[in-house]
Amino acid sequence: MCIRDRPYRSMKDSKLVDFMHSIEAMNREGYRFDYILQCDTDYAPCFTVARQRVVSHYPCCEQTRIIVPKTEIESWYLAGLTRSSCVLLGIPHVGVTDGLAKEDFNCLIPKRFESRIDFMAEVLRRYDTQEAKLNNSSFSYFVTRFLPRVLRGAT
Repeated sequence: MCIRDRPYRSMKDSKLVDFMHSIEAMNREGYRFDYILQCDTDYAPCFTVARQRVVSHYPCCEQTRIIVPKTEIESWYLAGLTRSSCVLLGIPHVGVTDGLAKEDFNCLIPKRFESRIDFMAEVLRRYDTQEAKLNNSSFSYFVTRFLPRVLRGAT
């Protein structure tokens, strides 16, 4: 299995649509490829509305392939940090991150990091998936229910 992360927001819409169509075409030929599109809630009242926004913009994207973190993806990053990892990074331990927003995440970045990306990479080096499942309900859902279903090919 090969997993690749592609920031779709930085892609042209036509390129993303072509990508989704090419996966569908290869699967019709007997290959087995999948994609998962992650989007933030962006203050949608619920996950369903957030998914519907994506589908209205990209009609070829199946709702069953869209994962929506509670609040924003940054909450998943901090969810995977143990107390000892937080000490090493020089940040407070947040614990449950279900309501954490991008701005909250940005405020926690220590000055010693040259960029937000450097900090995120350092967080991932210390990432503990079990801790993240305990600290973020949407990450737990993604790992335990959504990801296995998509990888099995259920829709």
